Amino acid sequence: METTKKSGVRDFFLYLFATGMLYFSVVSIITLLWQYVNHFFPDAALYSYGYYGEGFSAGMRWAVSSLVIVFPIYAFVMRFLSRDLDRHPEKQDLLIRKIMIYLTLFLAAVTMVVDLVMLLNNFLAGDLTMRFALKAIAVLLVAGIVFWYYIFNLRRAPGTAKGARKAFLWGTIAFVAAVIVGAFILVGSPSTNRDLRLDVQRVNDLQNIQWQVINYWQQKQVLPATAAELSDDISGNVVPVDPVTGAAYVYSVTGPRTFELCATFARQSAENYSEAGKPMPVDYMTATPDNWQHGAGETCFERTIDPDRYPPYLR
Repeated sequence: METTKKSGVRDFFLYLFATGMLYFSVVSIITLLWQYVNHFFPDAALYSYGYYGEGFSAGMRWAVSSLVIVFPIYAFVMRFLSRDLDRHPEKQDLLIRKIMIYLTLFLAAVTMVVDLVMLLNNFLAGDLTMRFALKAIAVLLVAGIVFWYYIFNLRRAPGTAKGARKAFLWGTIAFVAAVIVGAFILVGSPSTNRDLRLDVQRVNDLQNIQWQVINYWQQKQVLPATAAELSDDISGNVVPVDPVTGAAYVYSVTGPRTFELCATFARQSAENYSEAGKPMPVDYMTATPDNWQHGAGETCFERTIDPDRYPPYLR
């Protein structure tokens, strides 16, 4: 009797835990597939505000991290429960098992229905874009696989269909592994991502210095001779330095209202925001997302202050 109670408690927590890991894995897989869609079918409106498309990389990294940890745990627990069920057929009628299966079937069915309704609604409204259609298909595919697998588990008699179970398990593992490997290829190695984040910081620093220079000119109608003149203890202005070396960024005056900012970058800027990584000096007032494009190594950016846009402050 004591053994039966312990087994019942163990089964309760294992089925509850496996279901939680399943839902976590499903959300991560869908997120990862959506990030693939975002990458291959980019929306210019979404990426016009991000220099390196950090939202894409962060979302994909989170999904990959979750799958690498969570999905193997789910697969291991489900394999243990399936083998335990084969050895103890009476556990087929466990309440917790049926609750978790029917709950999962319910959620998967509702997800598929809502997904199809949204897909049809967008089609009838004429707003069915490739991005939306592919994301809807991804949700339908994942929810459909989950629904089929739990229907199969519900109907399967203990000790049967071992070949089908094994084929499904290895097929799912292969699919998850493929999307994870593809994500690593798209996102890049940890060292690459670190370099890109540091380059983003360098661009932010140059933007900071640029605005300090413009503000200085508006106040005094002359450009600062050196970047050190921008520092102000009262206002709290501090001139940024390179986040790795701690060296000052290169600032030089090239004319009455023109100046140049230089930094040494670790990587070429993202393709969405560059043309073969070549720097393109532009008038600051006609800046585009390409305004800070750069290659690896030292890159300089020429800036011209337009007095009509940035008139001197009245004294």
